[in-house]
Amino acid sequence: MRDMTPTLLEAKRDYLNWRRSLGYKPKTIENDSLTITRLAEVAGWNRPVSEIDGGHVMQIIDARIVSPRTANLRRTNLSMFFKYCRSVGFVLPDFDPLVNTRKRPVPQQERKRVAKNALEDLVEGSESERERILLSVGLNLCLRVSELSDLRVQDVDLAARRVQVRVFKTGVIDSMPMTKELEDDLRRYMTWYTLQIGELKGDYYLMPSNYGSGRLNPTKPMRRPADVIKKSLQRIGWTDVRGEGGHTLRRTGARWLLMRLEDQGEERAMRVVQHLLHHKNLSQTEHYLGITVDREHRDRVLTGTRWYTSDDDNIIHLKEAQ
Repeated sequence: MRDMTPTLLEAKRDYLNWRRSLGYKPKTIENDSLTITRLAEVAGWNRPVSEIDGGHVMQIIDARIVSPRTANLRRTNLSMFFKYCRSVGFVLPDFDPLVNTRKRPVPQQERKRVAKNALEDLVEGSESERERILLSVGLNLCLRVSELSDLRVQDVDLAARRVQVRVFKTGVIDSMPMTKELEDDLRRYMTWYTLQIGELKGDYYLMPSNYGSGRLNPTKPMRRPADVIKKSLQRIGWTDVRGEGGHTLRRTGARWLLMRLEDQGEERAMRVVQHLLHHKNLSQTEHYLGITVDREHRDRVLTGTRWYTSDDDNIIHLKEAQ
């Protein structure tokens, strides 16, 4: 352990610089910083990090104050921070203010998705061709907003019916297949796009920004696509669109595809959806799609069917026999 224990402020600075050097994303660094800031609000920035104790930690992860999800996130962030402090000698090897804390169970709540009979209304009700293609690509390829915004004209290969996608979360570049609906929508859109600006260059954004007057700026991506999606959802009757956006389309497309594949008897239905979403494993996909996936399949299989009785008129029930 060092002769002089750094303050919480000094330890935070070193820790975040270390995380940046490892290539962690800005959002991750921001979450780390916010958690340590909450700790400093109760412990003080000038407190030596070795004097942080369980009482300070409990004040920011107390279940009576913050939600279980927030408490778990803060606990995870602090665990990484204290691990770093131990590894560089800021504190003793057995220092752990989290020792008497535990991960809290988080109630699983299903996120909303667009009803199957409303999908056509969602797309056809678009107020512009840009909005229409945003919704169509989002539903058919189940992409994140960052992946939607990054698509370029050269990524679309109508002849091969493929769209090349850069998956920022994993660093993967995937050539994804077009459904028939997406192919039709892309052919319509590319024709319209060409009429608006002339010959399309490969590095133009597929869904471009505009100059405010409706004139397209193909060298910049569409601004705030999540807000465009929210307005689209409001037009089909959604009143509360807080927290909705790209993942709403992503979940919707994936769920309805899974159900269709299962109804068709596709044995690897969940695997297909897993790779469509670019998830590492099936458990991640099951969690993302919601806890009711298997229940919905159960309901569709069992509702209205006979279980232990028969339609056979030749069967004599016990009561009738007596």
